[in-house]
Amino acid sequence: MRARLRYCHRLLALGLGGWIGVWLLAGTALLWQGVWQAPPPVQADQAFAELDEILAAAQRRHPQPGSFRLVLPRRPGEAVQAIFVADDLLTEADELVLWLDPHTAEILGETPAKTPLWQGLYRLHSSFLLGDRGCRISLGLGLVLACLVASGLGLWRPGRAGRSLPVLRHRALGLVILPPLLISIASGLMLSLPAGWLGDPPAPTLKAKIALASPTLDAVVQQVGALFPGYSLGEVGVPRSGEPWEIALHRPGALAPTWLRLYPDGRLESQAPNPRQWIYAIHTGQVAGTAGRLLLTLGGVGFAVQAAYGFRLWWQRTRSRRLAPHARGNKQQIA
Repeated sequence: MRARLRYCHRLLALGLGGWIGVWLLAGTALLWQGVWQAPPPVQADQAFAELDEILAAAQRRHPQPGSFRLVLPRRPGEAVQAIFVADDLLTEADELVLWLDPHTAEILGETPAKTPLWQGLYRLHSSFLLGDRGCRISLGLGLVLACLVASGLGLWRPGRAGRSLPVLRHRALGLVILPPLLISIASGLMLSLPAGWLGDPPAPTLKAKIALASPTLDAVVQQVGALFPGYSLGEVGVPRSGEPWEIALHRPGALAPTWLRLYPDGRLESQAPNPRQWIYAIHTGQVAGTAGRLLLTLGGVGFAVQAAYGFRLWWQRTRSRRLAPHARGNKQQIA
């Protein structure tokens, strides 16, 4: 039984280990997309500017018709993101991210939300560059990775007797990357399930009715904040004429934000977090911030190193077995 398990582990690793390594490295790079695109940290010893002032600065940069969404910083020193989508019916809408100083409303930089590099990495990780059909390949790689981890655990035995140092290193690295790999596998497979398998999204509930006498951004946020004490503002979707406001609030300890929709007549609907949002926050490490991304990075990069090191061990062992008969023949001739 153990010999069959070892054969299965090696067969899966040699056949698909390289592809899984590339797949995981692409996902690992996506974890740091926002960090690499963000401008340098800003000074955090000043008072925050008004949201209307920040929005006005972004609108002056892009006065053409379109919509804005403000993403507020979660930690001191981070910039405000003003995501702009132009109303262009002739071409596909491209999102632009304006980075603004939250204290002075100064524009620090501007980057496209979807560059060819990040689009390519996302398509590689989600569908292996093959569109919707490639999603099955990603799902299959996730299942193979789960089999690799399960077979590796089945082969693990405590103790050092009769084991070489390279083999011990291979197994030690496998134990180190085991927790982040289990998190990635479980959350990724759950996200791959068809819509509805994790439960239907909760229905919106009527929370209150707000008077919109002066529907400025700061006035709206102030009235909504009074209804949700203890919550912090995460995102604000500034509406076009006649469309509702979309507001995301973060509750301490919650994995996903609570979304609100404020209609022009003052109706405020509250949308409880979808289970997929919680799972996505775990899969991307957002639930633990930088520490979560570092943990998942350890799993992705560690597996690529593990696969390369395991292939090296297999190649050295195979080569030594092939050379062993020639070595014995030379010894007999010398004797």
